[in-house]
Amino acid sequence: MKTNTRTLPTPKFTHEGARAYNTTAEQELRRSVMACLLWEDTFYESGEDIAARIAGLVKKVAPEKVAQIAIEARGPMKLRHVPLLLVVEMAKLETHRHLVAETAYLKRTK
Repeated sequence: MKTNTRTLPTPKFTHEGARAYNTTAEQELRRSVMACLLWEDTFYESGEDIAARIAGLVKKVAPEKVAQIAIEARGPMKLRHVPLLLVVEMAKLETHRHLVAETAYLKRTK
């Protein structure tokens, strides 16, 4: 009788159907934010789906990390609409709301 059995993590797949690495919600949010032009359709995913995925991920990531990603997207990455979406989604959540004003202000000054 074998008592120790190895359990494998559930495999994750890309929109194309290929195997993908298991990532944290923060890593997925960062990748989605930094690599998109919001509401622009791509080959595999519509722009609205991308925006909905980003909005859903904000709920799963710590408020400080979401604020940091928004500031990085607006500053060094020179993105305009995605940081605003992040701030709007933060304002909807009681746990994230305390960082909205600071995040929006920092985005304007950088």
